[in-house]
Amino acid sequence: LDNGNPIDVEPHCGSNNHNAFMGLLKAYLRPSQEAGPGDIIAGAILGEKWLLTTDLVSIDVQQLQLRGETLPLDIAVYYTLDGTIPSKQSALYTQPFAVTIGTTVRAVVYSNNAKLFDMEECFAMTEGLHWQLLSTQSEEKLSLTATPKIICTACNPQRCLGYDATNRLVLLDTAKEKENNLWIMEEATDGAYRLLHIATQRYLSYDGSMLSLAEQAAGDNIEWNIHGDREHFDYIQHKNSARKLGVSQMRDGLFMYDKDVQEDTNFESNPAYWTFSDSI
Repeated sequence: LDNGNPIDVEPHCGSNNHNAFMGLLKAYLRPSQEAGPGDIIAGAILGEKWLLTTDLVSIDVQQLQLRGETLPLDIAVYYTLDGTIPSKQSALYTQPFAVTIGTTVRAVVYSNNAKLFDMEECFAMTEGLHWQLLSTQSEEKLSLTATPKIICTACNPQRCLGYDATNRLVLLDTAKEKENNLWIMEEATDGAYRLLHIATQRYLSYDGSMLSLAEQAAGDNIEWNIHGDREHFDYIQHKNSARKLGVSQMRDGLFMYDKDVQEDTNFESNPAYWTFSDSI
């Protein structure tokens, strides 16, 4: 299996699956010595990695005749979108479906009661390639779903929101720990947003007592209102509790506050001013 990608390090031989490159993959097959017809079953999960012009995903499985004609198989595909392993009890694929940035589609292919193979595809801004000119609509969507750093402009020096090796939400140096300080800004409900941490695929959450990263099932706990423009936020406010995200320079950490406070040199009880940087 060969996709033509010059930097692909996946093995080409001895494998029954491979990543496509720009939508293409080539298979080299050696015919068997057995007489009679022969075929292969090929499948793929198809969609735009960045969901720039469409958020629809298709699953295509075909029986390809290589020699002669074989009996057509009754093929069924089952899939999940929540990270669980698909089975015959999962959703049956019948038509393209919509996904959001950060979704991993998993599928399993059956013929009668026999399992043929599994498939998996992730749709995220850290996946795939895109270098064509974008439409205005695509540029607007990209501006909402890019993988930026969330930088505290009230800090000196400026630092960014991150998740460290001890599993704590902290402020990190903007030039370090790049895998821990990248986020996706997803549209939620009523003009709110969800802030998805790329490395862990979990969302910034506040349960009324502590900040953490949580799964999407956390509901209102992971929805935030962004006040101000994209270049310079006035503040980031938790939709459910109405408390705001602040910083403590003395503690080098984050906290939630629920009233307007005066600025001071330590930022000990300060609201934080934030900005997004699309630079990775």
